[in-house]
Amino acid sequence: MTSGLPKIWATDFETKPVNMTKLDPRYSGQPMDYINLYDARVPVTREQAPDYLFFDKTGYPEKLKSSLHDLFKVGGGIIVISERFHDLLQGFDLGPTQLIEVPVFEYDQQRQRPGRFWILHIVAQKTEFVPEASENVEIARNGKAWWPDPAMRGDDVIAVRASAAEGPDLWVDPTLIDRIFVSDRLYRAIKTEKITARSLKFKPCRVV
Repeated sequence: MTSGLPKIWATDFETKPVNMTKLDPRYSGQPMDYINLYDARVPVTREQAPDYLFFDKTGYPEKLKSSLHDLFKVGGGIIVISERFHDLLQGFDLGPTQLIEVPVFEYDQQRQRPGRFWILHIVAQKTEFVPEASENVEIARNGKAWWPDPAMRGDDVIAVRASAAEGPDLWVDPTLIDRIFVSDRLYRAIKTEKITARSLKFKPCRVV
């Protein structure tokens, strides 16, 4: 990384199956209506989001149910965060990204579990990815976005413009699939506070 340029980090958290929990969302409306909006990175109303989360079957041991991490995924690939991570994010610029509180229930959908949780509904986007300066990325079939690490070897290098450091501290890039970016300030806070997930690895971006 060139001296004097900002540090920017990317995580492949969304691609890791181990980050999926045994929680499913319950909706008043059609699930795909929200999931499509979630994937499109557009703002939603509280009514469009899931009403609550619940364990997808009975009989799970208490140890499993009480060991949710600070960052995990639920049915539909939706990212959920703990109260601890929610509180940390209050000190950062999230731009238009929404944190939507969502309770967690037992399988019977009657007994609420302890703790507070929020959907991380990422809306903030920056088009700063530089494919020609990146390594081991591949253009998607639609020709509009790129896949990092197509061979799943973990050897991709993601290049971004230095201007990506401006604005929100957490964002996605519409031209790059399956990566979430964070500023160096947020990265250092996540590490200092030991925010947990089953798999939460950050790689430094090549800043150009």
